Amino acid sequence: MAKNLIGLDIGSHGIKLVLLKGSGRKFSLVKCVNQPFSAVSISELSPEERMNLMVGDLKKIISENKITVKKVATSVSGNSVIVRYVKFPKMPPADLAKSIQFEAEPYIPFDIREVNISTHVIGDVMEENVQKMETVLVAAKKDILQERMAVIEGAGLKPTVIDVDAFALENVYELVRQEDEEDTETVMIFDIGAATSNINILEKGVSKVVRDLFIAGNSFTNAIQKGMQVDFNTAEQMKKEKGIIMQDEEKPIEDEADIQFSMSMMPVLQELVGEVQRSIDYYQAPTEGEVRVERIILSGGSALLKNIDKYLSKELNISVEICNPFVNINIKEHPGEFEEKAPVFAVALGLALRSEGDIKK
Repeated sequence: MAKNLIGLDIGSHGIKLVLLKGSGRKFSLVKCVNQPFSAVSISELSPEERMNLMVGDLKKIISENKITVKKVATSVSGNSVIVRYVKFPKMPPADLAKSIQFEAEPYIPFDIREVNISTHVIGDVMEENVQKMETVLVAAKKDILQERMAVIEGAGLKPTVIDVDAFALENVYELVRQEDEEDTETVMIFDIGAATSNINILEKGVSKVVRDLFIAGNSFTNAIQKGMQVDFNTAEQMKKEKGIIMQDEEKPIEDEADIQFSMSMMPVLQELVGEVQRSIDYYQAPTEGEVRVERIILSGGSALLKNIDKYLSKELNISVEICNPFVNINIKEHPGEFEEKAPVFAVALGLALRSEGDIKK
């Protein structure tokens, strides 16, 4: 039977949609859509124009693909979403629900009245001989949630689950692991989108560090545009064709255009590596490096950037691999171009794995 939720990833450049059928760890792909927005840049539109465009584009996807499922799992990230790991005094869930506005306020950099708050208790810990509970605290601004719900409802669908991008990727990690593989490693899932990148460090399957970065695909394109003195579309095409030009002592870059291109990319690459390293350092600090990130899994559209896995692995001295979220999904009925762009669908597929009423973060 079909899953009861559409996985819907609405990004800055377009819409990714995934619909599955099956259960447990055995799923088949029903629908998989990656549709750019019908306007070149929605950031230049007014809020009303942007809303109308997104609703119209989503309606078109639903109609053209003859999708009859109405319930949607979607997600948010970026400036309007805060994830914190907080140790609260041990208390029953009902008491936490009643006091969460007060308990959470010191950790939220927004007016507490402007956000919706969700919590998930990871487990009990002792701190200074006091029993506490380690809790994931998620706060999302009401306006971004209301906009996302309005888009979905405007297309005749029902928003049932609203997640965080980084947590949706946990579902993908659980699925792509081998069924008999023990979940003992520490891994970073690094999703590099167009406008935002998401970092999630998982220790034995439990999320320990979540960060949103604003160094992403557009950052590379803007740097190329400036360095090569071309327009945005040309810079985007150059980025896709050239990727990251690797060099070493035995094979230096000789072409002047490639040298200029590489120099344009380098400041963004160095900044990206720096932010990833800071995330690793933050995770490792409490144990003074005794626990280590063993590998990085790349997803998102910019995971397709040629040589990005090799570059990050070399700079960070960590194994880096490109995520194929479909690796344990039956896709025999849907051969096509999307297989080549599999990392793009990681968030949408992670959302499609959700179920109505489940309690996973």
